[in-house]
Amino acid sequence: MNDSSQKGIQYIPYQGERYRDDRMFVFNIVTGKLEKHFKNKVCIEDGFWVIYYRNTIELPLCDKKFFKTRLEAEESVRINEPLIPLISNYEQPYPIFKGEYGWELWNDWLSFRGLHSALSGYQNFRLDVTPNGGSFSIGNKYTDVYIESSLVDS
Repeated sequence: MNDSSQKGIQYIPYQGERYRDDRMFVFNIVTGKLEKHFKNKVCIEDGFWVIYYRNTIELPLCDKKFFKTRLEAEESVRINEPLIPLISNYEQPYPIFKGEYGWELWNDWLSFRGLHSALSGYQNFRLDVTPNGGSFSIGNKYTDVYIESSLVDS
């Protein structure tokens, strides 16, 4: 890891980016809403988002998926988090994480490195929100809006 001389930020330089750790992506599970706009109505659903970030210092949003229940969101993370590409493995997940005990081995791997799964309640944040890059105690919510294509001018 390199140490940025300005603020003492630890990072892994890789292909012109500054990664926070070996994982190329990280997840957050957050409560939130999905607002759907249709021609004759607006529906607002409460639920949970799995938010997918590139694990660089800037932590840009890559993708998100809405789930109606926390259990569904957690199952998605349980399946996908161990499959995160790793810098140290040539941008591939370790094959052992795909096996029968993949989830347990993934958590052991995270724990050994002082890292956290999204299922732990840890929220990844930009460094301007928290200097550690994440927190168990800072709340996080997300709302997204879907607009039916016929309502958008072409």
